[in-house]
Amino acid sequence: MYAYTSICILPKKPLPPTPNPRHSPERLLRFFVQLLPRRALLQLPALKNGSFYDRLFSPLITLWLLLFQRLNADHSLDAALSHARSGGADSLKPKLSAGLRSNSTASYSDARQRLPWQFLLEVLQLLGANISRLSPSALWKGWRLAFLDGSTVRLRAYGNIPKEFPPHRNQRGCTYWSLMRVVVCFCAFSGAALDCALGSTGLSEQLLGCEIIPHSPLRVGSW
Repeated sequence: MYAYTSICILPKKPLPPTPNPRHSPERLLRFFVQLLPRRALLQLPALKNGSFYDRLFSPLITLWLLLFQRLNADHSLDAALSHARSGGADSLKPKLSAGLRSNSTASYSDARQRLPWQFLLEVLQLLGANISRLSPSALWKGWRLAFLDGSTVRLRAYGNIPKEFPPHRNQRGCTYWSLMRVVVCFCAFSGAALDCALGSTGLSEQLLGCEIIPHSPLRVGSW
């Protein structure tokens, strides 16, 4: 006779990611201030032409928290608010953390809705210009070389979104989700996004690319 012994091998529990000091919030905030100086941000047309009274979540604070959300391992509103309440943005607005007494993310969510999308586009263009200015290695003989890449983004059919971005169609007719076409301009050396254009899928990538090209001395290639 033979005796058989079954062995159950359990998968190892994945180790938590090791924090990278290069990606610490403090270091990222220093990069933020270097690439997007406060004075330059306040001079952008979208803010100069708008009316914003002093709030805890000012456009500058809201912009930083948007970037923090994207770069942080936890992309939730709660994590962004916790960062602000712990003093992570006090260098941008002194005593901000002292004024944030509630755990509710409603105020920050409202601030994101108030932020004009034109401001975000102008921030992206300012970021691209400052990368070229601060890093000579991002230039080729004084020119900015870039690639244009297009894609589509699926959007929830909420409010007036389906009017601006018609739903996707298939063999069964219209689907629930709306589609937005996006064309992004990437720096050929650093890989940073320099500019973008968006529209409905009725617009071609070439047409959207033509909205980006005049903003820079030279654009080369497409993906």
